[in-house]
Amino acid sequence: MASGLVRTGTSAFLVAGLTGRRRPARWRELFLFVLLAVCFDVKYLWSWCHLDRVLRFGDFLGVWSYGRLAARGDLRTLYDVVALTSYQHALFPMLPGALPFFYPPTMLLLLVPLGLMGPVAAWMLWTTFGLAALLFAVLPDRRRPGRAILLLLLPAIVVSAAFGQTGLITGALLLGGLRLTPSRPVLGGVLLGLLTIKPQMGVLVPVALVASEQWRAITAASVTAVALAVAGGLTFGFGSWPMWLHVLPNAADQWHTDAGTLLRFSPTLTASLAASHAPWPIIRFAQAASVLLASWLVWRGCRTGLHGTAVPLVCAASLLATPHGFIYDMPALCGALLLFVDRDRATTLQQLAALAAQMVPILALTLRVPFVSPALLAVLVLSLSALPYRSNPSRARLGPAGA
Repeated sequence: MASGLVRTGTSAFLVAGLTGRRRPARWRELFLFVLLAVCFDVKYLWSWCHLDRVLRFGDFLGVWSYGRLAARGDLRTLYDVVALTSYQHALFPMLPGALPFFYPPTMLLLLVPLGLMGPVAAWMLWTTFGLAALLFAVLPDRRRPGRAILLLLLPAIVVSAAFGQTGLITGALLLGGLRLTPSRPVLGGVLLGLLTIKPQMGVLVPVALVASEQWRAITAASVTAVALAVAGGLTFGFGSWPMWLHVLPNAADQWHTDAGTLLRFSPTLTASLAASHAPWPIIRFAQAASVLLASWLVWRGCRTGLHGTAVPLVCAASLLATPHGFIYDMPALCGALLLFVDRDRATTLQQLAALAAQMVPILALTLRVPFVSPALLAVLVLSLSALPYRSNPSRARLGPAGA
């Protein structure tokens, strides 16, 4: 009975309230979720506004420092964890901990302009651009202010914007690329090729594209990725690529030294196992198994094309497959779930799993209990891959046309 009410309320509120189509006024069953999200947003932003300026913009000050060093051409400091930490603390003595740079040199093409302006102005430009890109990925050709407002209220979007991290832009690239690929494979492939600035978020994209036989998109993505790599080499020197490969093993050290803190911000299986002090051979084995399972489910779910459950499935499974995903990397998944449920094709379990996944940032930041977030993501992935969607698959396309 309760699940039926949630199912009815979800589709009624999202479809009637966001798309303008008249449905029975049963949206009250969803009111608790919206109220909880708004309460979290208000509390989070209130606390964020009352932080010291350095603590408030902590993560973004790291992003800004990357662009500042890249603009000076000082990549040796950038890819040296100790030297970079010293540099950041010299700029901002109250900056807590280390904010190392583990991105490929291609990311710097996006960050250099930020390093040429002040940090506050850079944060405003960065966040505005990220939100606009994500809104365009979710609302490519129709004006639906209701859907846009709900998207901006989702906890993952609020957290990502406040952090000033890369999740809004990479989320726009992932979601926009997947949505455009069926109808505009070259443009979709270009966006997915640009996603290589943060390769761990697109780890399952090749599986999805091959499974759905999107050969033009694969070609466009490959050419874009290669061109981007060459542009990064020409701009910052091709020696920057060995520097990046050399610093990558240090990323795993974070889970050894700061697993408890990272658990607050990471919904991945690796974060939960590390916070539980599991032996690293077990962590690596479990993460490898998660990658294989996620890859198989994405392959299975995308065999009929990038429609229906395929797009949210790829976004959710990517967070299970990567060991280094964070709650600010969830905007693509949140946008995909919003579109999926909005179109009223989800089963009851899928709707419940989608709502639970939207709560992951709240649970991660408040409960700090291992395995809750990856368990919710796993339930979502299994529900999207194992259960049929309600409408005709031939009509259940999640592409840009009519989105």
